[in-house]
Amino acid sequence: KQKKYRDTENKFLIEGIHLIEECLKSDLYKKNLEKIIVRNDFENETAIENIKKANHFADIEFLDESKFSKLTETVTSQGIIGIVSKPVTDFVTGKNNENSITVALENINDPGNLGTILRSCHWFGVDEVIVSKNSADIYNSKVIRASQGSIFFINIKTETDFENELENYKKKD
Repeated sequence: KQKKYRDTENKFLIEGIHLIEECLKSDLYKKNLEKIIVRNDFENETAIENIKKANHFADIEFLDESKFSKLTETVTSQGIIGIVSKPVTDFVTGKNNENSITVALENINDPGNLGTILRSCHWFGVDEVIVSKNSADIYNSKVIRASQGSIFFINIKTETDFENELENYKKKD
């Protein structure tokens, strides 16, 4: 749940059926879904069957309420959590495609706002997003929930030296 442990372990949590389904649709993240944790009283068998059919390699583990509640961050959890390893991406500054769209975000501190912006970027077909060092962590649970899984479909570069990054784009027109 905490950034220092997300960074140390190079993993993050996703909560809810929708986010797990979106992760499984993503070419970049699907292979990084390591484990799916399901609360014992989870009643949506159809969702579990659909997840099992999604051609992934994640283990599915069932936990009782007391252990599961230690992992969840939402007040009324759906009863399903995914553990995802952060992707290793080769982010290329400015794709060669003249129609590609890059958005640069500086100092977006509110996780909900960052997630909403990423969702909008995905909807508008943005190819790349650069997020400055002083912004919220894209793997914060509030960012992920607000993005509605859009982070799984955009090439995002974080923790950048913002001015140098923009200079590199300027050099490439």
